[in-house]
Amino acid sequence: MNDRARGSFLGLAVGDCVGAAVEGMPPWEIRKRFVRVTEMLDPFDVWESRPERGRLKGLHTDDTQQAWIVASVLLEDGRIVPEKVAQRYVSFGRPRPDLPRGIHRGTGKRFRNVVERLTAGVAPRDAGEATAGNGAAMRITPVGLVFADRPAELVREALEVSVITHLDPRGLESAVSLAYLVGALIGEGPPTDYRSCLDVAIEGARRAEESLASGVPFRPPEPLVAFSGGFRQVLEALRAFPSAEPAEQLAKIADKASELKPDKRIKRGTEGFAPASVAAAIALASAARDFREAVENLVNAGEDTDSTGAMGGAIAGARFGTAAIPDEWLKDVVARGELDVVARALAGEKEALPDQEALEESWTRAERQEAARRSGGGC
Repeated sequence: MNDRARGSFLGLAVGDCVGAAVEGMPPWEIRKRFVRVTEMLDPFDVWESRPERGRLKGLHTDDTQQAWIVASVLLEDGRIVPEKVAQRYVSFGRPRPDLPRGIHRGTGKRFRNVVERLTAGVAPRDAGEATAGNGAAMRITPVGLVFADRPAELVREALEVSVITHLDPRGLESAVSLAYLVGALIGEGPPTDYRSCLDVAIEGARRAEESLASGVPFRPPEPLVAFSGGFRQVLEALRAFPSAEPAEQLAKIADKASELKPDKRIKRGTEGFAPASVAAAIALASAARDFREAVENLVNAGEDTDSTGAMGGAIAGARFGTAAIPDEWLKDVVARGELDVVARALAGEKEALPDQEALEESWTRAERQEAARRSGGGC
């Protein structure tokens, strides 16, 4: 079993769960309330005055949900089957008793728009949004793990699964870049320092650019083609700051990402715009001395903390292996046993995969019941 592959998938889930409690908070508020987040907080306590925002402590969000879906399809079929991924997105969105919005947890409006189109019968290749968000990158790690020794296939498969939701090259190329780095980190002769990690991620972004330009497996709509190459430019700018503190790196990322015509100026490098937050995850996780440092630095930087925690956790898990994940974090993950089965399967062990949809329904129902109890609407 490849322990770094196992650590990467588990690291994704742990980083997601650590970041989930403070998702959306700016860094100044995190400092004011907690000084520094170093443990897995109870989101219902964090958002005590807004129980509708609460989550079960240690229950993963849509980042891990979608990565698990991608992993399951890869493990069942050996490749991305877009129709199968789309069917699971649709099935998760199906209303249940007491769960009118289904069992997707923490998804944004753009993803829900995609699910609506898929539900209406739109083909997966035609259902995506013209978005440069980090949603494709947050779930891409399993592609990097399965195709680690087949880089050309890795690029194609990463694009194939990403285009179901994202049409903008800034979002697509960031996802490929992250998967490419994860694949290199679990292979032989992995990159060992900040600059070599960035070089691998830059190469992944460059290969994605070439694939999109050639139309294999997809060519973005013409108005979006001009954005191709933007993510690579952010990473290339970061190569000049190998010893910079996280705050300096994040400031540089925000400045460079703001040059890429986001909907609004990027104030912080951990915002959901892919050239910002995916670059932040790659940079801070590549510079960190251990798993804890990678996740803590990203989560305490605020904003899209579940996604930056997940992406950084995936990279740090691939760098340092399963044993580097703090036990006190891992033990608090609600689905740790089930997620470890998937992680072991991705790492090469023969495993019977859990029934994710049934499990997610039970966890989501428990979370909603707790929200009702905390708000005085349940016993």
